Amino acid sequence: MRILHLATSGSGGAGIAASRLHSALVASGHESIFLTLGQHESRGVFKKSIYFLLRKLFTFLNKLNTRSGYIQTSAFSLNSISLKNLDRFTPDIIHIHNWYNMLSMEGISEIANSRPTLLTLHDERIYTGACHYSLGCDGYLRDCAGCPAVYGFRKKIISTKNKFPGLIGLSANFSVVAPSQWLLSRLDKTALGQRVVSSACIPNIIPISDTREVKGGRFLFKNDLQFLFAAVDPGLPTKGLDLLEEALFEIASAQPDLQLTLHIVGNPIEHQTRVKNLTFEYHGFLTHDSLGKLFRDIDLVVVPSRVDNSPSVVSEAQISGALVLATNVGGIPELIEDSVTGFLCEPNTESLRKSILRVIASEQNYEISKAGQESALRRHDSNEIVTAHLSIYQKIVENG
Repeated sequence: MRILHLATSGSGGAGIAASRLHSALVASGHESIFLTLGQHESRGVFKKSIYFLLRKLFTFLNKLNTRSGYIQTSAFSLNSISLKNLDRFTPDIIHIHNWYNMLSMEGISEIANSRPTLLTLHDERIYTGACHYSLGCDGYLRDCAGCPAVYGFRKKIISTKNKFPGLIGLSANFSVVAPSQWLLSRLDKTALGQRVVSSACIPNIIPISDTREVKGGRFLFKNDLQFLFAAVDPGLPTKGLDLLEEALFEIASAQPDLQLTLHIVGNPIEHQTRVKNLTFEYHGFLTHDSLGKLFRDIDLVVVPSRVDNSPSVVSEAQISGALVLATNVGGIPELIEDSVTGFLCEPNTESLRKSILRVIASEQNYEISKAGQESALRRHDSNEIVTAHLSIYQKIVENG
């Protein structure tokens, strides 16, 4: 079977997940091709250079149209791909991953209505019309007329959201997968969910190159604690870094003899040190192996997301033997059982503060880290993940 993967880029959480799946398929002896905008513009698959400027314009318009406090909406998405040129790759199936400014919804429907197609859901945008995450708003289940996330272009959002289920409904071979059951359950409530032929929850692939002994011992009597936060874009409101910073500030202020260090991995971001015993260390982007080494050097990985699908950092940290505290939102509870394979808290400063202190006081951290590692290794068995994808590919092709 020849699988053609389409992704706007190979970076970011969705792009990395797509690239890892492609590599795993190739390593398993299957024919897999991975196309991104940046890597293949010169091959004639994508439209001419003017589209580079148009994509920049669309990104600017979407950013300008998004209100403060919301993740950037994407009411506009350019169809940069020349669909007829996809046939040169003679794919048996096309697997679409992150698609912003690579495909429009019309482009996705054109592919799905003419070729066996699988779409991986990395966020909610395919059924909200613009919002990557709805942040508790259920307007997408109705008309989105009073969308609080945008200044204007609401008619465009409503049109896109309402038109796509009808367009995709013509296809007999369009299916979706998602790494969390949470996201699939939200899809099921929408008009699009009723048009999807089949769906499946399949975890993302996490490279497993080193599973050293877990570190999570007792924190008692330590006065120098190392915390880690990792995200491609730490400044996104959904990632909740501001909540974690405030929680650590409150702990540091109340316990001046305790030295706290927060390690931040991802796009550079600056902070002011408000108290001497809370410091920040910035690492930029790290390779998978370098991040794994950092996981083993710190005391606690914190994932304070306000909403998230299935953040790979949770599983990567668990596999590396690190102790993880994350918020009880989105698909995260599918990765962590509280006080069994990690710790869960609510997405607010007070709950984070109390939960960090709970972790520090826990006498079961080694056992919890060990259970988290074992759980993540089972969940992310690459052979099983590849087999699950091949199974759904085969069903889609047969239905086509």
